[in-house]
Amino acid sequence: MDAVARRSESAAAFWALDLRAALERCGGFEQGLSSTEAAARLERWGPNELEAPRRFEALREIGRYLVNPLVLILLVASGVSAAFGQAVSSIIIAVMVLLSVALNFTQAHRSHQAALALRARVGQTASVVRDGTAREVPAREVVPGDLIQLGAGDLVPADARLISTKDLFVGEAALTGESLPREKHARSDAAPSANIVEAENAVFRGTSVVSGVGAAVVMTTGRHTEFGRVAAVLAARPPETEF
Repeated sequence: MDAVARRSESAAAFWALDLRAALERCGGFEQGLSSTEAAARLERWGPNELEAPRRFEALREIGRYLVNPLVLILLVASGVSAAFGQAVSSIIIAVMVLLSVALNFTQAHRSHQAALALRARVGQTASVVRDGTAREVPAREVVPGDLIQLGAGDLVPADARLISTKDLFVGEAALTGESLPREKHARSDAAPSANIVEAENAVFRGTSVVSGVGAAVVMTTGRHTEFGRVAAVLAARPPETEF
């Protein structure tokens, strides 16, 4: 294969590739990954989440409270009082500000932790084949190359290339807006120019299995999925108009 052909294949959508090429692209196997390899890929690619976990979130929260206009006005008032020798007034204002920020931060932090705990309890799981055995793992731990098993009622955890199907129908309304379930097949007959609506041999994050069963190898996870790209566009700040 010459360089031009290799570049063309690497740029092609994964549903336009045959199964062998798709497996080579994601480094997957029809028998699934080992636990060791999956852990290494999770470390390399990060969790299967649309938004990467943010560091120093507590400090960010404190910073947001401190730049509140009312807080800034009170801090300026405290400084002015100190400058004019009114030490008691300055200390009282500063203490009130600190207590207010501390109270707001404590309440917000507790609410955030409770939300994370609830999210962990009701979090999405996925059936993946690890070490030759199917097991349920949190969807955030799914990695490229994983072999996932799909059944009626399952939420698709990532963008994946189908390996086998049996009467598989997938609801793609959340991604494409199509109200009717779409039948999926493992055959590799998608045209190179086919879009996600025409990709019958692929399933995508954010969609759900209506009926049937199937097996697929994960191609992309997290923000790199089609659903992740849509979410990024919706979250982006729109450009200012001339008006």
